[in-house]
Amino acid sequence: MKTLLALALTLSIASAEEVKLEAKWTAGDRHDVAEEQLIDTKVKATVRGAYGDPSGIAKQSGKYKERKVREYQEEVLESSEAGTKMTRAYSNSLKEVLKPSGKKESSERTALFGRTVTIVRAGASQQLTSELGPVEGDDAGDVVFVDQVYALLPRHSIAVGKGWDVDADALGRAIFHEGYNPSMMHVSGKAILRDVSGKEGERVAKIALDWDVKLDKMDKIPGISYHLTGVAMFHVDRGRFLSLEANGPIEIDMSDGGNRLELEGKMSVSYRAKAAK
Repeated sequence: MKTLLALALTLSIASAEEVKLEAKWTAGDRHDVAEEQLIDTKVKATVRGAYGDPSGIAKQSGKYKERKVREYQEEVLESSEAGTKMTRAYSNSLKEVLKPSGKKESSERTALFGRTVTIVRAGASQQLTSELGPVEGDDAGDVVFVDQVYALLPRHSIAVGKGWDVDADALGRAIFHEGYNPSMMHVSGKAILRDVSGKEGERVAKIALDWDVKLDKMDKIPGISYHLTGVAMFHVDRGRFLSLEANGPIEIDMSDGGNRLELEGKMSVSYRAKAAK
């Protein structure tokens, strides 16, 4: 009985201990990473001026399913209080359009395939370059995809079973970087530390995550909103995410003038990382 009481007391004390969940970018660290993003949507389109008639209206509906798959090796080159410099060498980067059944309809390499991207961060600023020049547009978004996950970490120590509100400004900057404007880009999130296992030096945290992102539609820029919930595993002592699985609803508004093009469905994201040999 005394042994059981002692064990229960030990477990109670351990669960009450607070741990610091913070990213650590250590020069020389190398990780092999695999990422996947999937959207499965219904499409609704309304086209005005159809059939050569200014007053004509055509309506169409359908489905659109897209998957992005990326594999790369990340290496931290420099790390200091001033910022970090790292590279991501992409051995694979594909964009696949899928049929409703899940079979591939088309598959193409993105511009990241075979390239090495250098990421230089200093405060809120970030530069993405490669041997072919600046990395921009969708490619830049794919490179920094995981940044939003690191922005969900708490800014203070936390005990198992406790939750926290995500720092909205940190999350907004991680997603939109210098373009972040909280009046048009709305973000929020919550998280709970579910468990910490493993011995000192090899502790792994299980974190339940829940976050929202909404970008108001602007001229020539689609409106987009998504809400993701999932579970991540985080190496406490190395300060790196090991895995993430999350999913939830997504809406995209690509309307232009009197023509409407809207996508509504679900989104899922997956992330896996392991120390490179």
